[in-house]
Amino acid sequence: MRARCTLLTVSPENLEQRIICRRNPHEWEGKTSKEMKLACELLLEQQPAYRSQAANSIIPTIEINTDNKDWESYAKQIYLFNELLL
Repeated sequence: MRARCTLLTVSPENLEQRIICRRNPHEWEGKTSKEMKLACELLLEQQPAYRSQAANSIIPTIEINTDNKDWESYAKQIYLFNELLL
């Protein structure tokens, strides 16, 4: 088995904007600032847990911060990561 893991992260200062602008921005229409704050807090709690789980796993993992939204670059990084481990 040649499993690989890619952990995509976002910096805390970019969380709210990234949550709003993700694939379905309309789902945030009408949401309160409290709901937005809770979503950001949840992601802030989850990211370190994901990092910890990846660190404890035998599956090779690459973490990519996606703040710049340079999806082509991230795809290349993932491709190269997978190629190096063949």
